[in-house]
Amino acid sequence: MSAQPNQPVEMGQVRWGRDLDAAKDEARRTGRPLFVLFQEIPGCSTCQNFGRGPLSHPLVVEAIETEFVPVLVYNNRDGEDGRVRQSLAEPAWNNPVIRFLDVDGRDVLPRRDGVWSTEGVVTRMVNALAAADRAVPDYLRLVRDETATSETSRLTLAVHCFWEGAAAVGGIDGVTDVEAAFLGGREVVDVTYAANVDADALLAEATRRAHPSGIYAADAKQFEAADKATPGGATVDREIAGGATAEKIALLPQPTRRAPDSDQLYYLRHSPYAKLELTRLQQIRVNAALGTGGSPERWLSPRQRAQLP
Repeated sequence: MSAQPNQPVEMGQVRWGRDLDAAKDEARRTGRPLFVLFQEIPGCSTCQNFGRGPLSHPLVVEAIETEFVPVLVYNNRDGEDGRVRQSLAEPAWNNPVIRFLDVDGRDVLPRRDGVWSTEGVVTRMVNALAAADRAVPDYLRLVRDETATSETSRLTLAVHCFWEGAAAVGGIDGVTDVEAAFLGGREVVDVTYAANVDADALLAEATRRAHPSGIYAADAKQFEAADKATPGGATVDREIAGGATAEKIALLPQPTRRAPDSDQLYYLRHSPYAKLELTRLQQIRVNAALGTGGSPERWLSPRQRAQLP
C-alpha cells in the first residue's frame, strides 16, 4: 500500500481508511487492532508536523498499514466524521489524537492527548499490539529504541579485530551504535548504549561476546561497572604504547580515531543487505547477525525483505 498522491500533509504517508464500520469488519477478519487518527485537516503547524514526522517515517507507516487497521477521522468536520467522533467522545477541533480500538470500538490502551513524537507514537503502537495479544515486530521495537530521547553513554573495547568486535556487541539489547576505531596502535570498538541500560549487565554481556583484551571507560562510573564485568581480571595498557603498566580496567587515555568507512559495519557492507534503506540501528543489528551467524532478516520489515535480491 502507498499513500494517495497529493494527500494532505496532515495525513502523512499512510493510506487511510475512512469507514470505521468497514475497518471493524476487517479487524474481525484479521485480528488486527484499529489505529484511529483524529486529525484536523487542514490543520495547524502541530497537525502538519505530526504528518511530516511520525506519520511519514517509512517503518512506522508500514507498521500502521500492516499491523493495524488504519482509519482517519476528521476532527473539524460534521456528518459521518462528527458521528464517529461523538460516538467515541472525541472533542472537535483538537490537536492530533491516536486511539487504538478493538473490534467493538473499545480502547485497547487508555486514551492520551499530546503524543506527537515518533518515539511516543511507536511506544504506544508497541504497547497496543501487546495489549491486543499480537506479536510485536522486531523492526518496530528498533524504531522505538532508536527514536528514544534518553541520553546515551559510551565505552571502548580493545579487540583483536574490530570487524568481529563490532558484530559481537552490535546485537546486544541497549547498544545503539558501534564504530570501528583505533586507539594508539590497537583496534578498538567504540560502543554507544542507552544511558538507562544496566551498565553492569551490558558490560558483562559485551565481555562474554567480544572477549576484549581491555575495556576503556569514559568516566569513573563506567570504570566501576567495567571492573565488575571482568572478574577474571582482563589486562589493558593504560598508555597503550611504550611499556605501560598493565591494569584490569583503565579510563580512556586519549580520544579514539575512527577507522575508514571500508572498515565500518564490514559484514553489512559486503552483503546484499547493504542495498536496502535501513535505519542506523537496523544496520547495526543486521551487521551483527551477519557477523555472528544470526538471522539478519529478523530485523527487517516485510517490505524490506521483499526488496532483497
